[in-house]
Formats: sequence, structure tokens, C-alpha cells
Amino acid sequence: MSAGTSHSLLSREVSPVYASLLALIGVARLLDALLHLVGAVWIGRYLGIPGSILIMASTRYSLRKRKIISRKSRPGCSRSSNG
Repeated sequence: MSAGTSHSLLSREVSPVYASLLALIGVARLLDALLHLVGAVWIGRYLGIPGSILIMASTRYSLRKRKIISRKSRPGCSRSSNG
């Protein structure tokens, strides 16, 4: 692999994702500051938990779709009826 290939991969793949992440963090901080300015801190408190759950569910879905994790049943959670 040459240095030119890694540079183009960096500029094509990594830089846009990194820039998007920085923009997302900036918008979140700006929105948080705005909520503090108008005295609506409660909005962040109540939407923080559902937002975190949504992010975790989305991450799990993406990992399953890419077949990094599978949807196998856990050892104690059998679906068959024994009885």
C-alpha cells in the first residue's frame, strides 16, 4: 500500500465522517446552550434518556445488519415451551 492510497482513503472516507461528527457535536452544544439561555433545561433532561436509548438501538441494528453481531437467543432466554 503506497502513501498516496492511504492519503486518498483518509480524505475520501475518514475526513467527511470526522467533519460530520464535529458538526453534530457543535450543533448539540449550541442547542444545549440555547436551552439553558431560555430556561428550558428540563427539555434536555427528559429527552436525554429516550435519545440515548434510540442511539443504542440504532447501533445494535447497524451491527446486526452488518453481521457483526447475530440475533441468536441468549442462553437463559429460550423461546421453546417446555411444558
